[in-house]
Parts: sequence; structure tokens; C-alpha cells
Amino acid sequence: MSHTFKVLLNKKQVPSSQDILSWCQSFGYCVEFESEWDFYQDLGYLPVKIDGEESGFDLEVGGISKHDKSLASKAGYKGLNTELLITIYGDWLELKVASIVGLALTVLSEGCLTDEDGEYLGSDDAKQWALENINSSQQGTKGSDKRDMSNDVQRELELIVGAEINGFVTDEQRLGISLSSGHSLSSLAWSISTDAVSINAVNYAKARAEQLKLLETSQGEITDSVRKQLTALEEELYKAGEVDEELMTRAKLLLGKWAGKVSVTSASYTSNQSIEIMLSNHVAIVFYCYGDLMLAITLTTPSGAIKIDA
Repeated sequence: MSHTFKVLLNKKQVPSSQDILSWCQSFGYCVEFESEWDFYQDLGYLPVKIDGEESGFDLEVGGISKHDKSLASKAGYKGLNTELLITIYGDWLELKVASIVGLALTVLSEGCLTDEDGEYLGSDDAKQWALENINSSQQGTKGSDKRDMSNDVQRELELIVGAEINGFVTDEQRLGISLSSGHSLSSLAWSISTDAVSINAVNYAKARAEQLKLLETSQGEITDSVRKQLTALEEELYKAGEVDEELMTRAKLLLGKWAGKVSVTSASYTSNQSIEIMLSNHVAIVFYCYGDLMLAITLTTPSGAIKIDA
């Protein structure tokens, strides 16, 4: 599985690689880049060593969508015009080093970091985010000889079988359930299926994935054609958001009836990187991934959080 987060900043404030290394050192980690590099030239996979271990991540540069720019501005981060996309591929050590470098970029550029739709984190919140990821990576490497996150996901899902649904949580279009085992699951794209009804809230996530893919392929060059497509997608996002909001209202009514009354009978991580939960009342809840940017399934465990992207 892959996972992407991004740092939003002003391109005039992109720190040098040496500044990043020095900051990481002050944060308590010895990070080394293979060689000097430039954000606008050396795109793609970036080999990195952390405390002597070899790792790395993908790095891409793009322009900021109107959606992100507007929400970041509302969160207090103005004048941002560039996004740095950092992608890892299911490796706990990659999660650790990418989180540390992402935090360094956020602090040094005085920008913000976003890892889930609707959350824009400044330096202090980004530090807490990074520390949680570092803790998760350490727990993951201790719990398995392999660094593949998928093994850890399946292991955690086995632990929730038999757990009762305590309640549900919502954030914008994201639906989440909390369980008596101390776990919780949430996703921007989800479905609930019963014998009588099927609710599929995937419209917003699909539109968002298309928007993000367009921004990535344009590599920051917003031509008239790209701008026209982005405008159309903004309208599609607005309409999709309204549809999914109605579906969320229906889901709340159903979940409110089940809290404390039903338990998980099975939980599986499927080949298309979705998580399917079967309940004792024969209801199926599925959490989906669409794209790999901010559209993650979040699996929160008693020891940390795992983010699962397509």
C-alpha cells in the first residue's frame, strides 16, 4: 500500500537540503541525503538514510488547488502557492523518515502539512502528527520482522473481531466507527449494506481523486486547459459533497441504533485495499481508498494510527 501526504508552502521559502538535515539533527535524528538535490529538478524517488539505515520516499512538486488554498487560508495559512507531495510504500521506516522530513519542511517554510482531507497542520500540530507516526513506526517494526504495513493492518483487524460498536464519528464527509477494543476506523469513501438498504458514499472521494491526479500530472503548470478542467471538478466536488452529506445523515440514523448492541463478526483487508467489517446484525460496512492522496482509510489502534492508501 502507498500513502501520500503533502506540505503546502510558498515556493520562495523552500528550505535547502542542508537546512533540512540540520533541523532533523536538532530534532534528534541523523538524516542523510545521498547527495545535494533541488526540489524543482530532482523529483522522483529520494534515497535517505536515517540513523544509518537506508530508506527513502517519492517527492513531487505541484501547484495548490483552489480547494486546498482556500481551506489552508481559512486555517490561517496564507500566501501558499506550492505543494510538496511525499509518498511512501508500506514500509514503517519510510513512514518514520518521511514524517520527520515533512515536519522539517513545514517548520522551516512556515507552511502547513495536510494528511487527511480538511486538516491543515502548522508547526505545533505537525510535530504531534510526526511523533505519532514515529511511534507507530517503532511499534510496527517491533511487532514484525518485516516492515510491510499490510501485515500489521491484518493483525489489528483480527483483534477487533468480537468488539462492540461504541459509536460513530464524522468529520466533513469522513465516516468513522469506534469499537470497544480501543480501535476505530474512518474513511472519506464508505458504504453500508443491509438486507433493506445500501448506502454508497463514494462520490466526493472519486471527484477528489480526479482533481488530485490532474494536479499531479500537470506538475504545477496550470495551463488554460488544466484550469478549465479544475473549474469543472470544483463544481463536481461541490455537488458530490452535497450528495454524500445526505448519505451521511442516513448513515448516522442507522449507526445510532446499533451502538452498544452489535459486534464485529469478521474484518478483512481486501486485495483492492479496502476494509470490510461484518456485524452481528448481518450488516456490512466497507471503507474504501480512492487515489493515494489524503483519501486514506485511518485505522486507529491503542498504540497509534495506521493510514492505508491505494
